[in-house]
Amino acid sequence: MTIFQVFLRSVYHSRLTMAPSSQLHVTVVGTGALGTPKSVLICTDSTRYLVNCGEGTQRILTEHKSKASKIQHVFFTRMSWRHLSGLLGIALTVKMAGVKKMFVHGPPSVVELMRLTRHFADASTTEVVQSSILEKPVMDNDFVITAFELNGEEPIEPRSKTVRTDYPPKSQPVYAYLFRSLKLNRKLDPARCVACGVPSDVMRSAKIRQLVEGHPLVLDDGRVISPEEVTSEPATPRNILVLECPHESYIPRFLQADQLFNAIAASQENDEHLRGTVSGITLAVHFVPPGLFESPAYQAFVSRLNQFGQREGSSGAMANEVNGDGAPHMGDTDDGDGLHHLVLDGSETRRSCPPVMGIFSQSIILHTHFDPHLYPKLMALSSLDPKPDFSHVRPFSQVVYAEPMMRYFLRAHTGFDTTNCVILDEKELLQQAFDPLYVSEAEAEEAFKEMRSKLNAAIAKRNEVGVTSSLKELEWPEFTFLGTASSSPSKYRNISAILMRLSPHVGHPGQIVHDKICRGTIRLYMSHLCLVPFSCFFLFDSPDECILLDCGEGTLNQLYALHGIEKTHNLLRGLRLILITHMHADHHGNSKSYGHCKTVTCGSTSRFDTVHYDDRQKLWGPCVEQRLAMSESQSPKLGIAAHGEELDYSMVVKRSDAARHSSSVNISKAVNGFAATLQHSGSISVLNSRLVEGGVMTIARKVYDLTRDPAGLPVLAPPPFWKWVDSYTGLFQSITTTGKHVRLFSINRVYEAPPQPVMAFGSGCSPDFVSPPAVSPIWQLRPSNDPMTNAWKRLLTQLKLKIEPVKVPHTGTSWAFVLSRVKGEEEDVRPWKVVYSGDTPRCSQLAEAGRDCDLLIHEATMGDGYEEQAIAAHHSTTSDAISIGRLMRAKFILLTHFSQRFSRLPSFDTFQEDIAPAFDFMQVKFGELWKLPYFLPFYKYAFARHWELLQTRADANQQRRARVESALEATRSAVSQALGNVDTFRGEHATVQLKGYQVRQQMGAALGSGTELVNYWSIIPMQLASMSVVPN
Repeated sequence: MTIFQVFLRSVYHSRLTMAPSSQLHVTVVGTGALGTPKSVLICTDSTRYLVNCGEGTQRILTEHKSKASKIQHVFFTRMSWRHLSGLLGIALTVKMAGVKKMFVHGPPSVVELMRLTRHFADASTTEVVQSSILEKPVMDNDFVITAFELNGEEPIEPRSKTVRTDYPPKSQPVYAYLFRSLKLNRKLDPARCVACGVPSDVMRSAKIRQLVEGHPLVLDDGRVISPEEVTSEPATPRNILVLECPHESYIPRFLQADQLFNAIAASQENDEHLRGTVSGITLAVHFVPPGLFESPAYQAFVSRLNQFGQREGSSGAMANEVNGDGAPHMGDTDDGDGLHHLVLDGSETRRSCPPVMGIFSQSIILHTHFDPHLYPKLMALSSLDPKPDFSHVRPFSQVVYAEPMMRYFLRAHTGFDTTNCVILDEKELLQQAFDPLYVSEAEAEEAFKEMRSKLNAAIAKRNEVGVTSSLKELEWPEFTFLGTASSSPSKYRNISAILMRLSPHVGHPGQIVHDKICRGTIRLYMSHLCLVPFSCFFLFDSPDECILLDCGEGTLNQLYALHGIEKTHNLLRGLRLILITHMHADHHGNSKSYGHCKTVTCGSTSRFDTVHYDDRQKLWGPCVEQRLAMSESQSPKLGIAAHGEELDYSMVVKRSDAARHSSSVNISKAVNGFAATLQHSGSISVLNSRLVEGGVMTIARKVYDLTRDPAGLPVLAPPPFWKWVDSYTGLFQSITTTGKHVRLFSINRVYEAPPQPVMAFGSGCSPDFVSPPAVSPIWQLRPSNDPMTNAWKRLLTQLKLKIEPVKVPHTGTSWAFVLSRVKGEEEDVRPWKVVYSGDTPRCSQLAEAGRDCDLLIHEATMGDGYEEQAIAAHHSTTSDAISIGRLMRAKFILLTHFSQRFSRLPSFDTFQEDIAPAFDFMQVKFGELWKLPYFLPFYKYAFARHWELLQTRADANQQRRARVESALEATRSAVSQALGNVDTFRGEHATVQLKGYQVRQQMGAALGSGTELVNYWSIIPMQLASMSVVPN
């Protein structure tokens, strides 16, 4: 007996009473491509085992109806934010599904990370328990799961430029997991039992289990019946290996992992304490960066794994056939035997659909039937033409690159399956939107014609009368809604995030160089290289400046879906600031990902090759060419050539001008002088300057020093955010890339509170802040000269913004923001004012702070009729938000942050010319806001089934409220008779004593509003004579 077998025997001593699951398969949750998590889900009849859970995992599993009640184990392959960032969402989901305890396996700091989230999680999560899997295997009715900790060598520069990896400052451990399936019960053959003389009463008794479980049965007459006589062999248990190789420096350690290979080769026979296992593996799941799996070094590791491929009916492992170079065959095997490889490399070169469909169905409907500009088509949908083809994936392909929702079955049958893979078809999505049971496509089209007719009439009227609305004069900023749901994501809406693009930029301060003698070039392409002095402006392209208002989990994924990789990275380079309203996870969970992605994106470099003059047209392309503003006689051009994720610049000088200068020395001085000028401005860094045939070629690299703060992405947040980030950094400090991801500005550090704020209870028993009329509710910038305050003031000056926080009564540290454009002395731009409420109930202080704003973006979590729930959760109803907008005298009101009850569309459809709901991916500027109210009465035709569901819920809620109001009236009468004067018993005027139990707030809410009296009915019937009214 091997040491491994003895260890297993010591771990588990009691017999497993439940038979292993009849179904077993592995589902790909996400491939790790930008905008998706890199995760798989191992599914049995009774349990789900989740391997890694990055951002978006919760939304994917919810949309695809994976049973959250069965997720009891989460395994992490390394301590990486990309793998752990979705854990809080998963913990909340399984809590609501009734899971009391969830085990996490792998890095020892995972539980500590969850503990840090407790103080800002909006609801309690299931209990998260760190397992001791590294010390002893985990066992249940389906698997014996063993973990292996593997360390890499110090990272080295990759030889191949096709391998993309992340370089940690030092090697961090990774964790491999071996899922060893327990042997199935043998199948009993009743006919053979009769033939062997097994009595019928024994066949009906529990004794027969001995034969099914592989043990001999001793009959009463002394005969011994062996299992082979009356049962047949079960199917061979299929084992799974899951591992991650983040960098090629880990491969030598993988090849030397004898402990791992010995465990794979070990087997265990059935005994009275433990179901048996078999050796070998059927499926290996590889989490790798793009290009690494195909590298010769990794293929050497794959070749060794192939020696342990399982075959049906064999208790041991049998080697796969391999190619001469050690790589596995890419084709099928005849019977599915051997080792199969599932590769999750996150490559963007393969065309695959994102794992969520709801966002695409809603987006394409709004884009097609309402407004293609306000509701743009998602880049992820536009880029899928032609559709992905899965015909190359056969059930027994030995190497398969993962696609979202791809499955590999290990029981009852074996092989890859693509029937659940997401395939987005625009026509099909549009056809599915209309259900004749609710609204037919023809009826909807008639309604849309009416909508377009009204909109065209409004346009004609506005042009005829010459509307001079102040909003019409404002073109920027542009608002992109990346999340409009509350609490948790739904199929159609992600959680809170708004991207605010301040203005388009051709240049950036410091990037326009003016010199009477502007010498040289960053790149020089010409057949006879010479250079002439000339006078010009050099204009460099720069990312648009933008800021984020909150950033819940999955916001970055939304951005990738909307814009694609290239434009998203350009926006990240221009991202200057994130504003966090409060510490609930649905408002700040993505800030770390944004900071990390911006750091990586802005710090990335490109390949620069020597390019000849004749190649310039291929480099430039018609869409990126820019011309210099200079005289016709000189007319050089400035070409902007896209290289990877960055831009580098090229200039061409006319041959006639070049012929006047023949001295290569002068050329060299000119080129180097020009490069030095730009380098001083912070725009580029010179990599190399060398002589080429006929002149000088300068190779340069542009770096985005002007859009990347070396201290990290600025974040203005409540004070608790500091503790969260500091603690997070402590947990991940060993794997953090060079440089800080975020630069924190605490609201309390850079702003000071207005004098003497007063807390009171407003109408409807919702708390509200009330200040004396002479006191502004806006927090003002501190006059102090500490480094943080000065840095914040400099940032506001650069952005030409005024940001004013206002405290709101959602949590103890919740804020709204008033954002204003500061008009420069030489600018002809009209100032604007935007108010973002964050999460808040009806707040008069916010109305005062945002007086006469151009746009109010206000939460409307609850629909009208759900006032009790809104009060309990400190949120606003639709009417609350509108009333604040009216009190504020806002020129336009956009509603967002909708509850899951209204996940697809809001519960109101009445046209009001200055009110509209927001949808995910909606892009709107000030001058386009007026169009949105015309769409409101017609959303119900596009989403008829959901509208019908809303009406049904509203009717049921109205009936419930009527029953509660009737009960309340009876309660008021009873209390009135007991007290003699109901008017003095309203909660805010008196405190009621019930045998010493004080019920001021509860009773006040019951008598002053429509709160359901489930709890109060147990209090009211008590001895009313013992009740006393104690004045305040």
